[in-house]
Amino acid sequence: MRLRRKSKDILKQNTVCEELLEVKFIDCFKGSGVFAVGNIDKGALLTYYEGELISKEEGDRRHENYEESDGSFLFFFKFKKKNFCIDATRSSGIGRMINDEHKKPNSKVVVEDNNGQPSLCIYSIRRILRGEEICFDYNDPSVPWRKIKAMGQVAQRVL
Repeated sequence: MRLRRKSKDILKQNTVCEELLEVKFIDCFKGSGVFAVGNIDKGALLTYYEGELISKEEGDRRHENYEESDGSFLFFFKFKKKNFCIDATRSSGIGRMINDEHKKPNSKVVVEDNNGQPSLCIYSIRRILRGEEICFDYNDPSVPWRKIKAMGQVAQRVL
């Protein structure tokens, strides 16, 4: 099942700010990220995390089988007390390009009910200034880049 954007009636209530977002290459370690091309108010609906809605078990299986060079765009979440995953690996949605930041994120993912189906909405949690990278907390301490960053910080302190 493909996860789609909310119906037009719901979108009228919360206008998406995708026109204020741009994907840019950062570096070889981080890859690309999403940046604000204008100021964005707190509480704005930035975009959606779009992709294929699958079970947590299928998400775990895919996580084990995806090649590292393909990247992994799997987002695990709960909806109505059940575990699901959105696989955005083959999605063209901008939401999948938003990077992790667990210390000072400027956005968050909210799981909303859209006619009985989950919709992963990404909202700003504070005012975001033009040029700022959009980031949210992946809530996954096992992601490899957090370990690499931590090791780099320890090495800098030792030197």
